[in-house]
Amino acid sequence: GALLDRMLLLRLGACVGYLLPLLNVLDFGEISVSLSPYPLGVPASQPVVDFMQNTLKMRFLYNAYLKSGYYFLIIWFLFIQLAVRNKAAPYYVRFHSSQAILISMLMSVPQQVFFAVLNPWESGLPVQKLMYHAMVSIFFFVVALVTYCCLCAVRKRPMQLPLVSEAAAM
Repeated sequence: GALLDRMLLLRLGACVGYLLPLLNVLDFGEISVSLSPYPLGVPASQPVVDFMQNTLKMRFLYNAYLKSGYYFLIIWFLFIQLAVRNKAAPYYVRFHSSQAILISMLMSVPQQVFFAVLNPWESGLPVQKLMYHAMVSIFFFVVALVTYCCLCAVRKRPMQLPLVSEAAAM
């Protein structure tokens, strides 16, 4: 009864942090759709982006994330304090929350490279084509990674991601 409900709630709570990397990678999905170098057909990432935004109703959260500016940092620090550094929370909730933050932080490296250094809209067609394929690859990889992490969190299974899990366990 109540114990089972609490356990399920904690397991789902361990997945909440993974919204952050999903919101970060949604940038890659949306921009890869706009950069698609193929005039015919649907870009590879468009069905998944549409599913995430329309079916999963992430469009509202994504727009709030884009418009929040520095307010999002306050939410981020509160999340760290309440979920990651809270010793009263179960280990797997802290572990998965910390891992989600680390994945999100790792996503900032390709974001800076693609959007600040290479600037997809001012580069030539060969660079845009390369960036399109890189963005689609990163998009699908992170979506698959977050799905795997959420399944492990819900099933309360241990997992090992190179570098990320080791840092999250500290």
